[in-house]
Amino acid sequence: ITTDAIELHFQALRPIASATWGDHVEVLSRLHREPRDDGGSYSELWRPASFMPLAERYDLGYALDRRVIARAIEWLEANPLMQPRLKMISFNLSASSLLDQTFAREIASQIQSSSFEAASFCFEIRETHACDHPEAAKHCCHVLRETGCRIALDGAGLTGQSHRLIGELGVS
Repeated sequence: ITTDAIELHFQALRPIASATWGDHVEVLSRLHREPRDDGGSYSELWRPASFMPLAERYDLGYALDRRVIARAIEWLEANPLMQPRLKMISFNLSASSLLDQTFAREIASQIQSSSFEAASFCFEIRETHACDHPEAAKHCCHVLRETGCRIALDGAGLTGQSHRLIGELGVS
């Protein structure tokens, strides 16, 4: 994370019941492996299942989320033809981002400073994280919704708390 060895990937999403024109994407991050001792680089990329448990364990999830979101906004700004096409760009948030009281306001500020509609940004909160940290999740979601962003509940139905969380978090 500190060496910016993050590579962004975009996964296209297609709404099932909507003929809405435009791009719906989810931002996925991959980390490059460390350089080899001989100065070469590995071509292998680490997937989130490999690095997110470590990022969370060492309280680096919020740093990774901040960097991924900032890089995605930078990419969008460098590609102005995306502005009329982008209908939704979605990001998964880590538990440590929910717990960081400054995270949501910082992200909201970046989005407000961008040339893209806040309503095109969607933040996915894991149901288990929302259940484990309900007040932090409510605060984060409130700030992001207040900015105009959308909230999604990832893994809905895992804990049986989905209906309550949808109402409390303002899932759209």
